[in-house]
Amino acid sequence: MRKYLFLSISSGLLLGLSFPPYPFPLLAFVGFVPLLLLIEAQPKRLYLYVYLTFFLFHALANWWIGSWTSESDPYLIASCFALAFVHPFFFIVPIATYNIIKKRSLPSTSLMLFPFIWVSFEWLHSIGDLAYPWLSLGYTQTLNFYYVQTADISGVWGVSFLVLWVNVIIYKLIYLFKQRQSKKIVFKEIFAIPSFKKYTIALFLTVLLPYVYGIIRVNQFEHQEMLANNPSIKVGIIQPNINPWKKWELDSYQQIELHQSIQDSLVKSVGRLDLAIWSETSITYISPEFNLKHNFSFLQDWIDSSGTNLLTGFADFYIYPNKEKAPVTARYWFDSDSLFEPFNSALLIKERGNSYEKNNPQIYHKSQLTPFGERLPYAEYLKFAIKWMEWGVGISGWGVGQELKNLSFKKNDCDVVIAPVICIESIFPLLVRNFVLLNANLLSVITNDGWYDHTIGPEQHFCIAQMRAIENRRYLARCANTGVSGFIKASGEPLLKAPQYQRVAVAASLPLLSENSCFAIIGNFLSIISTTIVLISIIYCFYVKKF
Repeated sequence: MRKYLFLSISSGLLLGLSFPPYPFPLLAFVGFVPLLLLIEAQPKRLYLYVYLTFFLFHALANWWIGSWTSESDPYLIASCFALAFVHPFFFIVPIATYNIIKKRSLPSTSLMLFPFIWVSFEWLHSIGDLAYPWLSLGYTQTLNFYYVQTADISGVWGVSFLVLWVNVIIYKLIYLFKQRQSKKIVFKEIFAIPSFKKYTIALFLTVLLPYVYGIIRVNQFEHQEMLANNPSIKVGIIQPNINPWKKWELDSYQQIELHQSIQDSLVKSVGRLDLAIWSETSITYISPEFNLKHNFSFLQDWIDSSGTNLLTGFADFYIYPNKEKAPVTARYWFDSDSLFEPFNSALLIKERGNSYEKNNPQIYHKSQLTPFGERLPYAEYLKFAIKWMEWGVGISGWGVGQELKNLSFKKNDCDVVIAPVICIESIFPLLVRNFVLLNANLLSVITNDGWYDHTIGPEQHFCIAQMRAIENRRYLARCANTGVSGFIKASGEPLLKAPQYQRVAVAASLPLLSENSCFAIIGNFLSIISTTIVLISIIYCFYVKKF
């Protein structure tokens, strides 16, 4: 039992410590090896050991979700515990699938299928109201800068596949070594065995080739060369460092004035900006005229005078004409009989130059909401539980955006097309890819990571944004209320990072890239192929005893 417990704990620790921002990405290359040895041993209570592995993995990587500050909402802390204990059950699914196939197939066959099973699981775990693909294995290599560049071919799932393949090969080498050792073959003779040679070469290539590819690709996206050969815009990021626990109680106008003051100071320092970005829900509720009718005249006048387009987080509201058309999550508008729904939104207000013509604002409603934190999963079927899930900082019960849209403006003759990614949306590879397919030439992420004060959470979220930049080969501007604000190159390397937990603004010139990466073109082909292979294997293994 101690041996099995050791293997279980070892895998959990290796996987957890390989996840960014922990600086040990190479641990992921052996993270699954103890677990595969455990599965091979087939102990009693196997899945209890598997659960322990992924409990440790989740706990080490996502412990910060509870915030753990004196101001933390009890609901957020409870959610952290619930996620820590429930989420590991999801990881049991691919392990159980592998174990079923393993028992009904040849050992070498099932082992080769393991990376396909896991990638299939990661993709399926990114679908639906309970989707939470935060712990996709490919993110472990974000700090392994050259190796992770393969993400522009098959996304984070392709990186996961490579990491899993390395684990499988190392496990196979250990298995062969143990097998030969039992036959009293000396160590130097093992390398003369053809199968050992084959797996050693496979390991060498699986590790080396991605590095070679990465070095080539990084050199192709050298920043100064990108600026010289592509149109660019000057972008400013405003980080106000407002306490998120008190934000919804503070005067909205004062918060806007604070943003304006910080932005004006930045302009005095660096000159005129083409675009200023404010963080998620920088503008909370002001009035029906503002949030419902979209009369942004007082902001428009300031924007016109500064000559800077503004992209900001915004709490949008929609009142339904009658109860029949309102969703179950709609609420009564104060003391009236009208039902309304709030939307976590991104708002672009363009500067009008000298024309002063009517300027229609562009609004995007967040379409991928944080499960439980922003909306009860499958709320339309669980109306009775909606009230249980409201927590006290003004952000629960958001509506789901129905349209994916970019926000755009012109600079001279160039169209600036911005992907307005909001907070947790940045962990969904296909959602960000879809913005790029709609011709986005610049990615933006607006977020509020201040909830996770002085934990690893904001840094981890920034690392995930780096993956999105690599996958789509786009520059990315990330604006947080506080946490990690900054700019990311198309190579995934940070161009500039603002200091955390400070009231600060930064600016940079960002190239607008329009050529689509392989991942942007073909999307999740690897996960679809993997799922197909797994389904065929499951069906086949129930009709044929061994394959």
